[in-house]
Amino acid sequence: MGIAIPLALFEIWFDPFRTGAAGGFCFLAQKLDMPVLSRLVGSCMVTPYHLALFLIIVPTLCGVTVWFVEGHAIHGVVAKLAFFVACQLGVMVAEDASWFSLNTVFRLRVPDALPHLLRGEVAWFPRWFDFGIFKLPDFYIYLPASIVILLMVEHFANRKAMSACPPALS
Repeated sequence: MGIAIPLALFEIWFDPFRTGAAGGFCFLAQKLDMPVLSRLVGSCMVTPYHLALFLIIVPTLCGVTVWFVEGHAIHGVVAKLAFFVACQLGVMVAEDASWFSLNTVFRLRVPDALPHLLRGEVAWFPRWFDFGIFKLPDFYIYLPASIVILLMVEHFANRKAMSACPPALS
């Protein structure tokens, strides 16, 4: 959440510029025709802004976290890679959920964003899970499930790498 909330606040501030509401043409807001990526991320709204955010900014921040902050506790390439991908997926979900929550709680640019999300009324999410009293975009379910699997891979790969290390000298 330490990465996701500042990114969500930046996106809330940047929205009028990104969407063109601030006036003029904005390259970062142009919807890209990328059906495979749109299907993978569960959103029909893929823009250069989102590509820069999730292919450059978030991987850089997660990479710094994995390789420099957590790197001393995670051993082995497989464990580091699994943790890195889990970190990135977690930031994607947390940033998106934070955008809806912060807008609603603090009455920012879209004060009714969270109720619209929970009613399944957000056009850029094509697939939803219906829980009866509320709906969630499908990637709010399958990305956290993927994170759990990746963290299990990280745990077992880390244990295997640690067991291969020679014992420490006393």
